[in-house]
Amino acid sequence: MSFEFLEGSIGRTVQLERGGPDKVVGALEGMGRDYLVLRTEQHGVLYCVMHHIKTVSEPVTPVIKSEREEDERDYYSEIPVIEAETFHDLLKRMKHCLIQVNHGGPNAIKGVLMKVGHDSITLVHDMKEFVHYPLYHIRSVSRIYEIEGQNDKGNNKDDDKGENKSGRGKDKKESR
Repeated sequence: MSFEFLEGSIGRTVQLERGGPDKVVGALEGMGRDYLVLRTEQHGVLYCVMHHIKTVSEPVTPVIKSEREEDERDYYSEIPVIEAETFHDLLKRMKHCLIQVNHGGPNAIKGVLMKVGHDSITLVHDMKEFVHYPLYHIRSVSRIYEIEGQNDKGNNKDDDKGENKSGRGKDKKESR
């Protein structure tokens, strides 16, 4: 399927898929040769591989956002979009970053992207194992700028003073 019809929809809300774990709603930020970029409330900036997309929906009438939703959108708008011509090039730019591969279903996984090969990637998952993932089975990917709950366990009072021994900032703005 050619996605040229979406070129006029950049900046507008779109929905990929009709339902299930692959359904995602967000503002269309751009397009690479073989992937779409969506800014979502759930995943931040999400890069979706075109050959896995079955349906794209756009609202007939403009979506009116409440003031609260606009504030949330401002927060998500601070997450940078990584630009690349192809999805493979995009993955190369994410090397050594914490990423989420696929965002629903049993094969969703978080890990540090260590290697981008011709037909697969290698992640370090939970600092315990290497996971090799065939590129053909990757539906979407996003870069993670904050580890949820990283300050919840085992931190002492000194860590609560703005220092994080992991070297990462406490919020998304600091960790970019």
